[in-house]
Amino acid sequence: MKLSFPKFQLALVLVLAAVPVAMVALICSASQPSFYFEVSLRSSSSGTAQTFYDIGKGFNEHDSERLPLRSAQSTAMYRFPLPEGEYRLIRFDPLDHGNAHLVINYARIVDMFGHTLRRFSLGELRVGNGISASEIKDGRMSLTLGPADNDSNLIINPGTPLALHMAPSARLLFAGRTFLLYFLPLGALGMLWLKPPSFLKQPFQRPLLWAVALFAACLIYCVWAASIGWNDITGGPYEFRLTQTAITCFYMLRTPLTLAYQTPVLGPPWSVPMEFPLYQWLVVFVVKVFGTPLDQAGLLAYPSFYSPWFQRIFFLGSSASHGRIVCSSSRLLP
Repeated sequence: MKLSFPKFQLALVLVLAAVPVAMVALICSASQPSFYFEVSLRSSSSGTAQTFYDIGKGFNEHDSERLPLRSAQSTAMYRFPLPEGEYRLIRFDPLDHGNAHLVINYARIVDMFGHTLRRFSLGELRVGNGISASEIKDGRMSLTLGPADNDSNLIINPGTPLALHMAPSARLLFAGRTFLLYFLPLGALGMLWLKPPSFLKQPFQRPLLWAVALFAACLIYCVWAASIGWNDITGGPYEFRLTQTAITCFYMLRTPLTLAYQTPVLGPPWSVPMEFPLYQWLVVFVVKVFGTPLDQAGLLAYPSFYSPWFQRIFFLGSSASHGRIVCSSSRLLP
C-alpha cells in the first residue's frame, strides 16, 4: 500500500520528533538515580550535609553523597542519591561544623517517582556523636551543635537489611513518561506546521482569541516555573535581593504595615523603603490568611504580577483588529 504525500509528511514529522525525544528519554532514565534519602530540615548556619550508607563495606567516603546546606528560616528538602543495594546502616551528617541549630521534620527513602519506600520515625534517628543536645517535640527533632561539634552525625538502623532494587519495568515507565512529556507537544507543533488551522493562516482576523491564548500560555508557563524548587530555600543568582525581600516580609509579619517598612540589614534605623511594598504586602497576606510558609508564599504571590500583562496583550489584539500594531515598550511594560 502506497502512502500519499500528506501521510508521508505526517509520518516523517512524527518520526523526526520521536527519534531525538526517545534518545533524551533513555538518557534521562539511565542517568536518573533510582532512590533517594530525603531529609526535610532547617539550619541556622550554612555548610555541607553528607550521607554515608553501609551496603556491605562499612562507612567510607566512596559510599556517600554530599549536598550544600544553606541557612534559612524556612524548611528545605534535601535529596541524597542512593544506588541499588542492601542497606545495613545509614549515617547522616547534618552539618560539617559546629555552633549551629538544626530542626529535622522527617527522613525517608523514596524512589525516582517520589514514592515513599521507607519512612523513618524521628526516634530511629539515633544521635551518634558531635551533637551537644537533641530533643524530639511536636513532630520535629531539634539538634544543637556546640562550637566544638565539627563531626555531628545521626545513625539510622533499619533493623533487617533494607533491599533497594529498581525493577526494569519501573525504569522503562520513567522513560515512557519522559518520552510522552516531550513527544506530545513536539508532535503537535509538527502537525500544526504541516496543516495549520484557518485561524493560524489568518491570525489577525481573531485577535481576541490570540490574546487569550497567549495570556493562557504565559500564565501556565509562569505557574510551572514557580513550581520549580517549591521546597527549596531562597537562592540563585539574585540571592541577596530575594533574601532582602524575605527579611522585609518577615518583619512585616511582626510589625504594623507601613510605607516606612523595616529591613534590618544595614543598621539603625532599619528602615530602607526603596520601593512601594505591594509585593511584600501580598506575601504577608498569603502567610496570614493561608498559613503558608514565607518562601512558598513568595512563590505564590509572584504569578499574580503576570495579570497586568493581559491588558497589554488585549491592547495589541485590539490594535491588530483595526489593522495596526503599535510597538511601544512604554505601553508593554507593566
